Amino acid sequence: MAGVLGAVLATGAAEARPVNEAAAHWRGLADVDGRFALRLIEDNHPGAVVAVGDKDFQAQLQTARQHFAERLPQVESFEGYSALMAGMAADFRDGHIWSRASTQPGRVGWTGLVLGRRGGAWVVLGQEEAAGYAPLKGARLESCDGEAGENWAARRISLFKADPGVEAQLANAGGWLLLDQGNPFLKRPDVCVFRTSDGVSQSVTLRWRREDPDTVGNALAAVDAKASVGLSVDRIGEGYWISLGTLGAGAADLATRVEGLTEDLRRASWVVVDLRGNGGGDSTISDRITRSLVGEERIEANRKVPACSGAHFRASAGNIEALRGVQDRIRENRGEEGAAEWATMVAEMQAARDEGQDFWPALPDCAQEASVVDDNNGRPVADAPTSAMNGRLIVLTDRYCFSSCLMAVDLLRRVGAEQVGEATDVSTRYMEVRTVTLPSGLRNFSTLMKLALGLDDFGPYTPDRVYAGDLSDTAEVRTWVIEEVLGR
Repeated sequence: MAGVLGAVLATGAAEARPVNEAAAHWRGLADVDGRFALRLIEDNHPGAVVAVGDKDFQAQLQTARQHFAERLPQVESFEGYSALMAGMAADFRDGHIWSRASTQPGRVGWTGLVLGRRGGAWVVLGQEEAAGYAPLKGARLESCDGEAGENWAARRISLFKADPGVEAQLANAGGWLLLDQGNPFLKRPDVCVFRTSDGVSQSVTLRWRREDPDTVGNALAAVDAKASVGLSVDRIGEGYWISLGTLGAGAADLATRVEGLTEDLRRASWVVVDLRGNGGGDSTISDRITRSLVGEERIEANRKVPACSGAHFRASAGNIEALRGVQDRIRENRGEEGAAEWATMVAEMQAARDEGQDFWPALPDCAQEASVVDDNNGRPVADAPTSAMNGRLIVLTDRYCFSSCLMAVDLLRRVGAEQVGEATDVSTRYMEVRTVTLPSGLRNFSTLMKLALGLDDFGPYTPDRVYAGDLSDTAEVRTWVIEEVLGR
């Protein structure tokens, strides 16, 4: 018996050694990648320079350092490593700073339920019949494991996904709430309470199972799809519907078409600028469209540009090298003449760095006080020239409006547009994203290179009228805008 027991114990010890070695391996990767990500931000992001005076960013950077130190000892797996890196990116509260995986686990835990945001509340948007629950579709989340649903969701999202104070970011993270990706820093819920449409509360013991990530992803997308509105100008009765689903490829051609319809658009009873699904691009395109609608004088009267303003690149070695790579790609596509402007910029940035400057061009002495003072809360000033439009101007938004899309919404609101639909995301005054593969090769991490001095954050913009339905259903959304908002 003693011999058998000794053999069993020896076998157990042998099996434990590889497990412990694997845990140490993952912890080591997390240590290397985490420190690299922090240096990436510290050495290259404009907000990390004390002279900028961004106390919020400095606090976020400190939070990322603290979370890294606290969580690292608990990393024992790929899932723990991934959670640590994703959490560090989320600490910066900026959708332009991310950490994305180059691979994914073979299985994720799933309950068969899909949560999403509708009208500012957590609602069951999808339910797999095979999961065996009573009908819950449309029911509102009241609590999970004894914690109020709003607090429970906000806390989890805050730690590893996004800013819970931004409605759009809450909504975008909804499908993740009832997934188990092996995050060792979060306990998956056991029991959640839902209130159905007839006012009855149901306590539901969640049934977890392992599932293929693609299967889960398809289930999430099927019930909470992103609108795809394309690029078009449609005459509808006495008005026009401008679908501006991107400010990227093809949008400039649409702006040219809009400019050709300027007189018709200005005489119309109404114009809707539909920005659903728009994640950004070139903001000058939306400027052109807005100018065609309301006129240059109204735009200029409502722009807020402080005396202390300008674009300033962080003159770091990494940023210079990244911009030199852009210069090389432009040279390959457009020749030396096309790359000349970039070559000048890179050379001047390098000269600024050689002289010990943190920025190119150098920050002015007023940098820490530079801000936009907006007494009108993003609405038209009282003495602005009258809009060139005769009819009503509507801007339709959803949670995916980000980056340059937010600049479009800001300008449209300032010239008098009514915002309807869903609250937008938010974007900081830091621009020009640069993404770097982490040393392990398993994930990437991004930073930003440029400070738009004198600009405030763009967004989040809350609509004057909220649409609580499915914003990807264009037919229903158009009917709601025309009949309910415009009263036609």
